[in-house]
Amino acid sequence: MNSVEVGKSKLLETLKENRDKHQERFKKALEDWKLVVTHELQKSVQMALEGKEFRTHLELPKPSNHTPEYDSIIDQVDWHEDSLIDLSVSEFENFVRDDWSWKQSFLSGCSTYAFASMPLK
Repeated sequence: MNSVEVGKSKLLETLKENRDKHQERFKKALEDWKLVVTHELQKSVQMALEGKEFRTHLELPKPSNHTPEYDSIIDQVDWHEDSLIDLSVSEFENFVRDDWSWKQSFLSGCSTYAFASMPLK
């Protein structure tokens, strides 16, 4: 099977759900990233004030936001005139199953900072 025909309304609903889940993950990852960056910067300032060696560069990549990709596809589907849309296998994987080429990297980046908002024991 090289393509699949899907209903426009069901596809839009699925895309919006996937986008909303992505946005929530991104927002949480961004909050956690800010906590880690702030903590590391404060640590460097404290060490500098104490006359100790400190880092001037942080290797803490900011989480990536792919919401515009979802929004673009949602707009394209929304503007589509027919009630049925023909999707390729790769489009189905992206749009319906929410399996994008960047997905693993995104989830890995999100989990990198997830510990930051956990309470200390």
